[in-house]
Amino acid sequence: LVAFRLRARTSFLAALSLGTSIMVICLARVAFTDMWLVFWLTLCLGALHRALEAAREGIGGLGWFLSACLFSAAATLTKGAIGMVLPGLAVLLYIIVYRQARVVLRPSWLLPGLVILFGIGFSWYFLLGLTHEGGFSFMKELFLEHHVGRFSHPMEGHGGPIFYYVIVLFAGFFPWSPFFYLMLRRGRLWGKDERARFLHLLLFFSGGTFLLFSVAATKLPGYVAPILPTLAVLVGNLWERQRESGEWNAAWKTATGVSAAILLLLAGGLIASPNVLAALPDWLGEKAFQMPALAEPIDFGLVPYVGAAMLALGACFVMLSSWRRQPEAVASGLVVTLCALATFASFLAIPMYDRHFGAPLQAASRLAASETTTGTEILVVGIKHARSILFYSGRLTRYVDPERGEEVCTVADGDTPRVGITVEGYLNRLRGPGQIDVLGRSHGYVVFRCPPALLVKPRRTTSHG
Repeated sequence: LVAFRLRARTSFLAALSLGTSIMVICLARVAFTDMWLVFWLTLCLGALHRALEAAREGIGGLGWFLSACLFSAAATLTKGAIGMVLPGLAVLLYIIVYRQARVVLRPSWLLPGLVILFGIGFSWYFLLGLTHEGGFSFMKELFLEHHVGRFSHPMEGHGGPIFYYVIVLFAGFFPWSPFFYLMLRRGRLWGKDERARFLHLLLFFSGGTFLLFSVAATKLPGYVAPILPTLAVLVGNLWERQRESGEWNAAWKTATGVSAAILLLLAGGLIASPNVLAALPDWLGEKAFQMPALAEPIDFGLVPYVGAAMLALGACFVMLSSWRRQPEAVASGLVVTLCALATFASFLAIPMYDRHFGAPLQAASRLAASETTTGTEILVVGIKHARSILFYSGRLTRYVDPERGEEVCTVADGDTPRVGITVEGYLNRLRGPGQIDVLGRSHGYVVFRCPPALLVKPRRTTSHG
């Protein structure tokens, strides 16, 4: 970033705000490919900017452009065609605004760039098609069903309103999201120097990404993760501008107050969490038995209160710094508080959650795996954990919805008996449950086997039994 005419202080603040935003903290600690996509696309945008600036100055830029194509190809290998579509849309907007179409579309740039994009970006997909039976059908499923299909209709129930990502970005980029207005209004984004052009490229990319996924029918929070580095750069730019102007007016105080208020709300939520979880089975009603761990008492100890005290102290420090007109202390307070929150979640909250909610399902998955052979499906009846069971067991899974009257298992004479995982509430609904061989139980989860020649269907009922 320093090379793009942004000051070292701006770059440092951008890195701090990115690393302490809620969504990055979460995505960096789960087994998703979103952060790799963010990494490659960010490198792609940086290389694109250097290529366009070099072309503007008449000193070449081909090497930078081919590097951008390489990073875009890596993004395509990571997450599919959006690795090309998103930066391509940003470049299209940029060359229209700055009238640089002749630079990017010149054959000496375009032809080798396309070779890198498609040769590397689709290399794995082509190798899969050539070396595995049905490999090309996977490409059809990925690019038509999971790319085009996700825009035309919600997949797997992941829909949402047009303003879905407004909420996602406000929550995901907290504690810096309350400063969105100031980032755009006071960040001096509309200059004519290289710094402004770099920020414009980032804004074109982020705006195009935001609009593209907002109109898509399928919506998931991680889809807009590539926007986060742009927001982080805007935070760093805003604080640098504030330092130059010395401004600390009502708008700054309001944004700071919103961040502090949300920290206090989170603290209150932690204090209330033991009572909320205890009452959750009554609120959920019949659906509660899909999460059997809710029926068992949870030993929270002092964990919620430690987290609440930490957040409350951070909120008080931020507000005190704001009243004293100390913007650097405000930024430092938000950074330290979110770092402490991430540490609290990683070493206290998440392990406690995993012991109570994750460990029983892991035990059931391993038991089911021990009763099956590689390549055999595990039936997942009525619980939305098919992917977790696949991960824990190393076996394929097939979800069965008993509420729709789907057959749980049909096994002909001589076939291998089917093994499944369900919960007590659904096991009691199956016709002839006494004929089903229960292999084991794990805190409400039940591992069962369907004997040969047995057709098991759920009964239509409104009670647990």
